[in-house]
Amino acid sequence: MPRRSQLAKAHRTFRAAITEYIERMGAVRIEGYYEYEMHTPAGRLLLSIGDGSLFTKFENLLLGRAFTASVDYPCNPFTGQWQFHHPDEPDALAPSVVRVQLGYYFEELLAWKPDTSKVRDIPSVCRILPPKT
Repeated sequence: MPRRSQLAKAHRTFRAAITEYIERMGAVRIEGYYEYEMHTPAGRLLLSIGDGSLFTKFENLLLGRAFTASVDYPCNPFTGQWQFHHPDEPDALAPSVVRVQLGYYFEELLAWKPDTSKVRDIPSVCRILPPKT
């Protein structure tokens, strides 16, 4: 088990590396519970960085679920939360390790094109049926 000072340093390095990475990917700082927002093909993604974790949440549940299912790393289907947790080990928190995981998912997200062919036309689904005669 790493010493507390080693772990604290690893958490600081993790936070700095993730901050730099998500800002480079287009995230901007916001006020509120989440620290950042990023506009993606799946809608607005909220982001917050913790000790060894990146907490994210899709505002658009349908698009968030569709995207995360396409990369086999699903978000919470009820809240849109899509979390990335790393073990409390300095080696697991190293920027080179974390960027590999995040790089894959975020590059896929930013390049994703929603398949709208499977989305029904709302007016045709909600049409009012004529009364029975």
